[in-house]
Amino acid sequence: MRNPSPPGPGTSTQTVNLTTKRPPASGRVCATSHLRTFSTSTYSPRSSASSTICRSLFTGILDLCRSFGLVVEVFLQLSTDGTWGYYMVDHQNRCLFWLEDMDVEMGIWEIGGKVTTFAHMQHHITYEYWCHCEWFPHDKTITREELDELIAYFTFGIIDTMTSMDSTISYSTEDLTTMLQVFNEMRRLNEKTVPVNAAAARMISYFANERLLNFHGIHGARLTSEQSVQGQETCGRSLLVTILSPLLFCAPDTHLKGLEKIWVDGIIKQIHWKLFIETLKKDWMDYVLYGTVLLSVNVAFLSIPSVNEAAQTANLLSAACCIGCIILGLLLVRQHRNKSKDTANNAADYLSSRSHPRYGLETLAIMYSLPYALVI
Repeated sequence: MRNPSPPGPGTSTQTVNLTTKRPPASGRVCATSHLRTFSTSTYSPRSSASSTICRSLFTGILDLCRSFGLVVEVFLQLSTDGTWGYYMVDHQNRCLFWLEDMDVEMGIWEIGGKVTTFAHMQHHITYEYWCHCEWFPHDKTITREELDELIAYFTFGIIDTMTSMDSTISYSTEDLTTMLQVFNEMRRLNEKTVPVNAAAARMISYFANERLLNFHGIHGARLTSEQSVQGQETCGRSLLVTILSPLLFCAPDTHLKGLEKIWVDGIIKQIHWKLFIETLKKDWMDYVLYGTVLLSVNVAFLSIPSVNEAAQTANLLSAACCIGCIILGLLLVRQHRNKSKDTANNAADYLSSRSHPRYGLETLAIMYSLPYALVI
């Protein structure tokens, strides 16, 4: 705590010096100069809620700071229902902490809250710390060493994505190259501004989150994007897809393998999702074109008067399949027009909503394969 003594019981909230700070990509933050406290809630000088909370926290914080020589910041969030939350930040050790035990595993939903070691938990703590620095960049100045470390990550990511087809990096080589150029320019700035602090903190938090998801530095870490670290079971194909796949020229199997390849442990990378959807849309448009050409041929064939009944029946069946291919292809393209722009979280939510409790993604794979099967 940077303040040497707590506010007394008689401290008036009318004399609190309030400073409003506006981070580059979020709302305003209220900061008090009497105590090193911050709040994302609307501050009212007539309300003593913030001061009361600060006084209740101060005793425990003061003992902690005296014992370990810490300099900490307290962040408060007041709710309209009368509840409030807080956390404290130690910039020296790059961590967030509380005065009481806190079950932080509940917040690690992306890996199901499965933290195996303290080293693994450190990745989550680092991620949360840098997320905080992104949200409140005024009080954390990015150092040259931290920028150098970030630039090193970009450099390795470029080499890894260029030399590996199943890299665990979430960005393309082009994106990494652009970001490397941007942060090299930031590194040359003599004074690190608030936007620079926020941008660097965001990217550092992204890399920390990747290390968390990939179990970096831990036995059984994810070494390729297709590797499961949660013991994901490879279930056999159901009777539904086993029967339909040969009838649909094995297209469902192909799409199902593609979906299972990019969606591992309930996690998907935006770059893989974008490539998958763009490929699907291109294929569907090609099938629509082929179906249109074949439909024209079928119509022309029907105009021939000397065609026997069997040939006409086959031609009508072919025309019906072409019409079905065109309609389904256009509907799927329309439905997935903007899917390639989805974030990784949105893509994961979409696949989760389409995943059947019994059949998994088999029904989605069958739907994706229908235009191809009909045009064939």
